[in-house]
Amino acid sequence: MAQMMVATCAFLLMEAQQVSARLGGPNASEPGAGAVANASSWQPSHLDFIRGGAGRGMAYWSNASLLSSLELVADPHSLPGKMGYEHIATTTRYGDTCCASCGSVSTAKLVEGTGFYAVAAAESMQSHGIGDGHYCTKDGSSSGGTTGMGCLSCAKGRFIAAHPMSYPMWAQPGDAIFQHEINLVVADSCPHAGNEAWCPSRPGGQNNFGARNHFDFAHPPHKFDNYYFAWSKTECPHVIKERYAKLSKC
Repeated sequence: MAQMMVATCAFLLMEAQQVSARLGGPNASEPGAGAVANASSWQPSHLDFIRGGAGRGMAYWSNASLLSSLELVADPHSLPGKMGYEHIATTTRYGDTCCASCGSVSTAKLVEGTGFYAVAAAESMQSHGIGDGHYCTKDGSSSGGTTGMGCLSCAKGRFIAAHPMSYPMWAQPGDAIFQHEINLVVADSCPHAGNEAWCPSRPGGQNNFGARNHFDFAHPPHKFDNYYFAWSKTECPHVIKERYAKLSKC
């Protein structure tokens, strides 16, 4: 009888641990993938925010537990400043691709050896695309706080030591990612469908974090973590234009 009671208690304890893990308790390996029961200890994974990740859609952010845990910064205009640049954007990452929407260009080959970073601009920043509307885009309307950035648009800027969520930053304010100006070129599009939380669909529209401009980095700098980006539009240098002409089908 005693052995049976011990076995029963052990079984119930094992079941409780499994349920805890399924609900997002300490044993859960993928807390960002579903409902979160213990929001106070939850931290998102960077995998949540790559293309196809749960953090790209609105359902992820509508979870009341997440909202209370992350305390979203809804207005990027409350940041310390633009550091002398003209605009503020939110940022994500998605990984290099062989065939981005700007003429099936390779994002890695386009910027290799140039010091530039290839990005996808939000759908709201682009227009006049062919096919599904995202291929070989031109600059969208610069209105309502949105800045047009179609294929082969360039910009310079710096990351701000802040991101839209309240969980601790992976980098420190003095790290290189916040100290150096970088250059970027638009090689792709970030469509609203599938990226509803980050990439607005129309000029003047805001994303889930109050920003009207958004860049999705193909291969961001070391210690990147969805930081705000202060930036100004620039003329693309000859080396980028020449490389684009060779690689893009636009």
